[in-house]
Formats: sequence, C-alpha cells, structure tokens
Amino acid sequence: MSNKEEKIAPYSTTYDLSKCDKEPIHIIRLIQAHAALLLTTIDTYQILHASGNTQQVLGTAPLELLGKNLTDFLESSLLEEISTGLAKEYMEDFNPLQVSFFGEFKLEHHQNLIIHRTEQGLLLEFEARHQSTSQYSFLGKVDRSIQKIQQLRNVDQLFDQVAKEIKSLTAYDRVMIYRFDEQKNGEVIAEAKEEWLEAFLNLRYPAADIPSQARALYLRNQIRIIYDTLATPAPIEPALHPQTGEPLDLSLSVARGVSPIHLEYLSNMGVRATMSVAIIVEGQLWGLIACHHHEPKLIDYRLRRLIQFMGKIISGHLALHATNEFRRLNIMTNKVRSQLFEQMGKEWDIVGGLTQNNPSFLDLVQATGGGILLDKQLHLLGDTPSVREIEALIDWLKANHTSAVFSTQQLMNHFPPAKDYAKIAAGLLSIRITASEFVLWFRPEIRQTVNWGGEPNKTFLETKDGPRLSPRKSFEKWQQIVEFTSAPWLNHQIEAAIALRNNIKDFIIQKYEEVKQLNEDLLKAYQNMESFNFTVSHDLRAPLRGIKGFAEILKEDYFDQLDDYGKSVIESIVGSVGKMNAFINDILEFSRFDKTKLLISGLDLPGQIAESWKVIGHAYPDQKEVTLNLQNLPATIYADHRLFRYLLDNLLSNAVKYTRGRPSRTIEVGGKQTADSTQFYIKDNGIGFDMRYADRIFAVFHRLVAEDQYEGNGVGLAIAKKIVTRHQGHIWVESQTGIGTTFYCEFAVPKLLKE
Repeated sequence: MSNKEEKIAPYSTTYDLSKCDKEPIHIIRLIQAHAALLLTTIDTYQILHASGNTQQVLGTAPLELLGKNLTDFLESSLLEEISTGLAKEYMEDFNPLQVSFFGEFKLEHHQNLIIHRTEQGLLLEFEARHQSTSQYSFLGKVDRSIQKIQQLRNVDQLFDQVAKEIKSLTAYDRVMIYRFDEQKNGEVIAEAKEEWLEAFLNLRYPAADIPSQARALYLRNQIRIIYDTLATPAPIEPALHPQTGEPLDLSLSVARGVSPIHLEYLSNMGVRATMSVAIIVEGQLWGLIACHHHEPKLIDYRLRRLIQFMGKIISGHLALHATNEFRRLNIMTNKVRSQLFEQMGKEWDIVGGLTQNNPSFLDLVQATGGGILLDKQLHLLGDTPSVREIEALIDWLKANHTSAVFSTQQLMNHFPPAKDYAKIAAGLLSIRITASEFVLWFRPEIRQTVNWGGEPNKTFLETKDGPRLSPRKSFEKWQQIVEFTSAPWLNHQIEAAIALRNNIKDFIIQKYEEVKQLNEDLLKAYQNMESFNFTVSHDLRAPLRGIKGFAEILKEDYFDQLDDYGKSVIESIVGSVGKMNAFINDILEFSRFDKTKLLISGLDLPGQIAESWKVIGHAYPDQKEVTLNLQNLPATIYADHRLFRYLLDNLLSNAVKYTRGRPSRTIEVGGKQTADSTQFYIKDNGIGFDMRYADRIFAVFHRLVAEDQYEGNGVGLAIAKKIVTRHQGHIWVESQTGIGTTFYCEFAVPKLLKE
C-alpha cells in the first residue's frame, strides 16, 4: 500500500457538491432487483404503483396489478393483519408479515412483507424470507450477542465488541463502526474483517462520501441495505402518482434504488453488497455501523431489525456516557467558576479575581492564554498575541459577531490575520460581556497527521449534460498534515464560559447596586453634615459674640488696671474669637461651594487680579513690601465670577503670607491661552515645601507649617481645588523648599466659543 502526503489546512474541500447534494435519492423511482414494491390507497387498497419486477418476484406483471385491489392477491388472514396494524399507532410493529401465496400463484420462496403508511398511501415491499431450521439456536446466539454488548461499560470496548458480534451474526466480510466529526467527516473507530482484507481502522473519509440528503434519510429510516451493486434495478410504474402527479416518496422504503454515483463509489471500492445502520445520539447522526461484502448478500429483515436494535444500544451507551462525562466535567468547571467568583468578590475586583490568583480564568477552559477587555483596559495573561493584534481581533468580533459566545479551533479561517500568530492562538473562545467588553481564551496550534482512505477531494467528469461529480477511484492511505488548528472547545467548556459571563454580569450588577447604596448613604451623610455645619455655626456664633463682647468690655473698662499677663489674656481671647469666626466662615463656604450654581462668563483676567490684589492689601498691610509682576497674562478666562475671585484671593494671599520674612518678596502671575483652555500661574519666592507632600496640600484641614508661624486653618486650598474641579478644570502645584511655590490653574474654553 502506498502512502501519499499533502500539507493543507485540515478537512478542506475544494470541490462543488451541488449536484451530489441535490440528487433526489428519496424519489429515485427505482427499486432494487431483489424486492418488489406496491403502493395502494389506505382505505380501499387499490394498487396505484407497482415495480417493474413484480413478475419475477410475485409471479404477476405490473400491468395486471395496477388499478386492481390488493384483496384480489393477498390471503384474508394477511388482510386482517394489515387492517389491525393500520388501526394501531405504529404499523411498523407488525413487520414483517409472511407471504406464501400471491393471488393464485404460490411463491417459490416465502416472502417478507414490509408495510409503511405514508402520505401517498400504503407502501408494501416483498423480499425473500430466510427460513432457519435452527431458529431457536439462532435467537439464542443473538441474545448472547446483545447481552455481551449490554454488559460493556468502556465505550471503546463497546465499539469493538459490536463490530465482532454483528460480523458473527451476519457473516459480512467487513463490519465497521464509523464516527462523524464536527465537519461531518467520518473515521473508522472499530473494525471486524476477514484476514485477506486491507484494514480501514483509523482511516478517515470526507463528508462528501455521504451527501446531506442521505444523512437526513438515515434519521427517518435507520437501516439501509444494498443487495447487489451490479443487479439491474426495477423502475416504478407509473413514474408519477396518478392522483397527485408527484414522484413516489421512497424515504421509508427498505429496498429503495441506489444512486448511480454511490454505486460507482462502491464499485471503486470493490464492494458488491452493503448494510448500514444509523447511530443516532440526541437526534443527530453520530455515526454508522457499516457492513461490506464482496458478493451479493441479503440479510433477512428480522435480523436487520435486531442489528438496528444493536445500533440503538450503542446510541443509548453513547448518550449515557456523554451525559456522565459532561456531568463530571461540568462539576470540575463549576468548581473553578465558583472559586473565580469568590476571588472577584474578595476585593471587588473582576480583573484581579480572574487573573491574579490560582485558579485563573484560563483554568476554566484549559486555555494557554487569554485577555480581558473591561472598562476600556485590556489585561493579558499567559501566551497571547500582542496588544495591537488582540485589539484588531476584538474590533473584528464587534463588527461580525453579535452573539454572546464565539468559538473556533481554526481562527485564521474566520479572521485571516490570525495566521500570523497561530502557533500561540490558533483557536479562540470569546464571550461578550457588553457591546464593547470581552473575555478571550486562546489555544495554540497542534500539528498532527491525519490518515484518509484515499484523497478526500473528489473530481468532476465532463458529460454532454455538463460536469458531473465523480466519486473517488483510489482508497489508498493518503496522509494530510493538519496545521493552524487548536484542540477543539468542548461543550462543557463553552457552557462554562457562558456561565462565567453571567457571573461577571451578576457581579457588575451587584457592584452597581452596592455603589448605588453607598452613593445614597454618602448623599444622606453629606446632607446631614451640611445641616450639622449650619446648626453648629449658628449655635457657635451666639456664644462667640458673647465672649467677644465681654472681652471687649474688659479691654475697654479694665485694661489699664490689668498687669501685662492679664492684658495678653484679653488680647488672646479677642484674637481667638476672630480666628473662630473665620474658621466657621470657611467651613460654611466649603460646604456651600458644591451647591452653588455656576454662572460662567468671560472675565477680564488682568482686571480680576488687580482687584484681588487691592482687596488683599487691606487684609495684609505688609503687602506693600511685595512686588507683583504680571507676565503674558491671557486677556480672558471663562469662570463663575464669585468663585473665581475667591480662588484668586486665596492663592494671592497665600503667596503674600508665605513670602513673609524673605529679603526680597516677589510674586509673579502669568499664563497662556490655547483654543481649548486658559491657564494661569501664581509664583512666589517664599518658604516652599517638600514635593512629597504635594498631594496632601489640597486636603481639608491639612497644613505643612505651624499655626503660630503662619496664620490659617487649612481650608483655603481645599476650597481652591473644589472651585477648579467644579469648573471641570485642573489645579496643581510645584515647589522647592527655600526657593518658592507655583500654583497652576487651567480652565476650559466653553465648546460654543470653540465652534
């Protein structure tokens, strides 16, 4: 046996199956030579169709049957059985009936009569009945075979045993168990054969060998027999139904004629007779029990029913095995998924919970790499394509796949750029969390060699009617190198991914509800604090006014009578009351700024600085020692007038205050204008501070200097930040100890003005 090899993408087909797939094999208008067919009406048993070989099988020519009544040809006992069967739900339970006479003609061989009720009438088929002299011995052999099969629990052993038992019972030259993959290609997974035959075990056959309409027929009629590929079939007369004008539907026929293309295919294999039994799992064609013989061969209908039962045993074993295996794997993935959900909840962190612990989200589906796109941030784990490549892949998913889940073991077939990174990401499983958020899993390429029973690509023959699909003529072992393909994503893994998607969405909803509750609590706390601020400030002002009044009376009436210590106490009381009032005013201002409605207008920036500088001069008499320099100030800034003045007053007064004691006190104010924003700065040559504390300088009540050195209560800069933030702007600071400090403020230009 010679081997041929070709390196191509797996399971590829380059041929057109249109003619083969459209061949109407269920209305082929032929019956195999070994059987005769009649179609009668259901109510009167009038014969509407007859096969052209009724003379050979039943001793009566077709023209002598058409238009006659079935009661003219069958014994009354048989007619009673047929009537009883028609009254039942399943006519097939009565099959087969034994026929010895047809009309006045005694049949040379007893015939099995197989009856099916169809929409067109009552379909009757007559084929030879094998009379066994040792019927009980044979039934015992069948019973023992079925018992052996039923006792097996290992699926691989089950396949081997079924092939052996069916070969023993039927004496076919070769019996195979044939399994279909996701692409509908077949693989021989068990085989029992004569020693002189070449082995087909582990060989694969392309999906085109069994066209789609043939697969559909297997779901309706689970057993198919071909008695002799070389025998001339008999036509069905008339060709069309005399009442409907339609061809006769032979979907349920046991001896339906065979497609010429399929006969040619079998001839190329050297096969003369076949029997195929469908293995159906969960309503899908899982595979076939395929029997081959090199001479004409007919298995009695009763034995065929037993073989069909064996096919159902396999189906049941497979369904049970699949259910148990799915349950086992599902328990494993549910455990991993439960751990992932728990990890996400510990820190309220989806990405951290999925990527920073053991297990990670890769363990859920046995992936080697993955990515999570959440909140516009892409997080990668394991072996993955580059960020740029994954972003392009996600863009493709957004545009082409709107479903919640997408999976493939051949990503490059869907997304050609993936060929460049197939070694690490040949397969993809993705779930869509929201319209723009995804979780991706990757698997690497697995290169393997696949053995085919002949080259899988079929060819065309040119005929007078145009090109015709020609079946393969060679069945020599033909090797294919599979590349750009990952291990398949199994059903339990896809379901686990979908379940994780639901967990993440539940987590997001739960987190949203908690944040919503926190916001409500914060709002209540803010409202309570605001009420508290007003209450406390109101309640404090009255006693403070009393303290200040009595202190001023003491100062006015008794000041000269006090010693120096008493005088300092009076001054301290008056000063402390003033500080307390200023503190209360600042707290009220701080709380009010959040509720103040902004009235944005274009302000004369140099004019605003001049007015603020004038006001500060009244509060700080030593201001006259400070030199104010204006450098390239923008003409206009867009802000709320009252809040902006408070900001300027605060920053300029700070600059005056913290330059106190310097030999040459200077303050510089400058800025720049762009199409989008206005920026200004206030720079002093004061004491400065360590930039390690830059983030804390805007915190409320936070001071970097002692109160006895520089006055203040730590609220002013917090208010300044709040004002800038309310304007959707930015404020920041640069400073150096002993050199000075610069505050920067940036305010946006309103959109209408930019347009």
